[in-house]
Formats: sequence, structure tokens, C-alpha cells
Amino acid sequence: MKSGLCLAASLLALFSCSANALVENDFEPPPPWVEGTFVLPPSPDKAELEPFYVSAVTNNDFYIDRRAIVIGEDGVIRYTMVIRSPSGAETATFEGIRCQSAEWRMYATASPSGQWIPVKNSTWRLIEDNGLNRARAALAKEYVCDNGTPATTVREILDKLRRSMSRY
Repeated sequence: MKSGLCLAASLLALFSCSANALVENDFEPPPPWVEGTFVLPPSPDKAELEPFYVSAVTNNDFYIDRRAIVIGEDGVIRYTMVIRSPSGAETATFEGIRCQSAEWRMYATASPSGQWIPVKNSTWRLIEDNGLNRARAALAKEYVCDNGTPATTVREILDKLRRSMSRY
């Protein structure tokens, strides 16, 4: 009788462990991230440009077109950035920042006539806080992301951009 009870207890313990293993291993990882679709925004409008602070070591001025900020369902914040040099030369790009992975991507550049020219072989790149990419690092760290999470509203982004310039 004792051996029967021991056997039953052992089988019960074994079954319990197996059931727990099934429950614990029932987790399915999330599907791989897929970028959503988007449309190119209108050409930048000087009246809609919101300045933002990048760094004390740059002579350029940086702007985001207020009308072109979009928080995508895929977690990408897309925007039009305009960079103006001290001589008045301007470049405009349509880009995206993926907060979750700290990456950016350039989708298009504006021609002198304002027409968008899609960037061939555009890929996601790690945001690096260096001279050439400082504007993207500033956008990600200060304005559009919060510890890897995208801003929830365009208003929130615009408020942060406006506050950045009021400090300088």
C-alpha cells in the first residue's frame, strides 16, 4: 500500500511538473516588426517650419514642418526636416525615427523645385550622436521618443520643439 501511495504521489508530482512546463512554454514571441505604408508629405512650407535646438557646436538651423509629423501605427514617427546653413542654403528630407530600435531612415530628399526624390536603397540605420547625425539624435532623445517609446501625439512633439527654442 505504501509503495502504491508513493507511486501515485510520484506520478502526481511528475504530472504537475509537466503541466507547469506546458503552461510556462506556451508563450509565443511577438511577430517580427513590419514597417507600415506612408505617403510623401507636401513640400515644406516656410510658414509651417518649427525650429528646434540641436547643438551649440553647429552653425546650421534646424526645422521640422509641423504639417508633416505623423506617428505611424507601426511605431515610426515620420517628419520633414529642413536644415538651413548660415549662407541660407537649405536641404529638406523626409525621414522616420523608430524609437523602439533607436534607428532612423531617410525616405526622400527635396529637389530645388521642392519635388520629393525617393532615396534609392534606403535602409534603417542606428542613430548615432555625432556631427552629421546630431539632428536625428536630438530629435530621438529630446523630442519624439521617451526611453524607446514614441510620443503619443503630434501636439506633444510640437510642445517639446517649442520649449527647446525658448531655452536659448
